[in-house]
Amino acid sequence: MRVAKKVKKEYSVKDDKFPLNGEYAKLLIKSHGLAYAKVGEPAGVSENAVGSWVNNRSLAPREKVLKAFKQMNVTEDDLHTLVLEHPSEEVRQRLQKNLDKAREAYERSQAGESNKQKDVDFDKLADQIVKLTESINRVEQNQKEIMSFLNQSAHDRDKQQLYLVQELKEIKKAQREKNEIIRGFQG
Repeated sequence: MRVAKKVKKEYSVKDDKFPLNGEYAKLLIKSHGLAYAKVGEPAGVSENAVGSWVNNRSLAPREKVLKAFKQMNVTEDDLHTLVLEHPSEEVRQRLQKNLDKAREAYERSQAGESNKQKDVDFDKLADQIVKLTESINRVEQNQKEIMSFLNQSAHDRDKQQLYLVQELKEIKKAQREKNEIIRGFQG
């Protein structure tokens, strides 16, 4: 049985994973008018993952945070503003509880399998899940971009049609005025 990693009392920007300063992250996200799903897109993470980071239900991977928050102008130099350097006891307990749950769920899933399969590295499995989630997110992003393009094309077509209708009205109006002028000279 693998022993779950312990949540530390102190974190820094040098850590691979750390708890986010949730209040600051929420303010930053809100000030940019973004939804959690939009925040996670550049990093290939889900809306739920961003919500878990911001609400301190899971530790946030450093590289993913940099990718996700880059769109809000957070750079490597600014990363310290997002790190919750000294999480409270309550936050540490919540993080540890969720980490333990994840480990227990993994171990339960492995309980009925052969010893060879029990040796699967949890971190490798987690990386595979992350890669799969990233792939799914990329596909969803591509679908959104295609739909956006199609919607924009339809919008542009509607604008062109409206312009042409206006032009036709102007031509008809000019033709009527021309006919009235011609009738005025003839009459």
